[in-house]
Amino acid sequence: NSHIRNILGCAAIPEKDESEYDAEVDDDDALGILSAGIVDISDALVDESPLSNTLHVILETLYRGLGFSHVLLCTVDTYRNTMEARFGFGAEIEAQVKNFKFPLAGHPDVFRAAVAKGVDIVIADIDHPHVRENIPEWYRLATKMPTFALFPLNLRNLPVALIYADKGEAGAIRFSESERGLIRTLRNQALLAIRQSL
Repeated sequence: NSHIRNILGCAAIPEKDESEYDAEVDDDDALGILSAGIVDISDALVDESPLSNTLHVILETLYRGLGFSHVLLCTVDTYRNTMEARFGFGAEIEAQVKNFKFPLAGHPDVFRAAVAKGVDIVIADIDHPHVRENIPEWYRLATKMPTFALFPLNLRNLPVALIYADKGEAGAIRFSESERGLIRTLRNQALLAIRQSL
């Protein structure tokens, strides 16, 4: 994990015109962007491109393809036993990266549950009565986004990374079955890239 963190810690974040991706993406466009990204990532894996480059492409594919407001890649800091954001895409992303981190131990919440169990979680509304108590205070301080998705990356049942994505309107994150399948493929590609780097 420290090896992964060292690679990502010095990774350059490409400059993007964020306004280019502000519009909602329709289903056909989403599938096209996701599928094209998967092809590019497959080529990068065959060429054994640097881990940071491959993960940047995976995050940008999710960001553009599904019209998220922000997408972040977090990795485990084994020394501090924390999950910390390393880079991402979206408005004011540097502030997001700086403030997005949480301890892996402590009172159960939605983030720790996703990481510990290795399961995808979508929170439609952080203020819904059924989930409000499971949204940690650090998240409310770090971001004002009302809906988010978590895609944990676990190897041998141990967490190594987490992809976080959000939107600015409660209930706005919805995936078709086709999109879910492509998201799983992207996650598997991220895991493969991490394995190749170890």
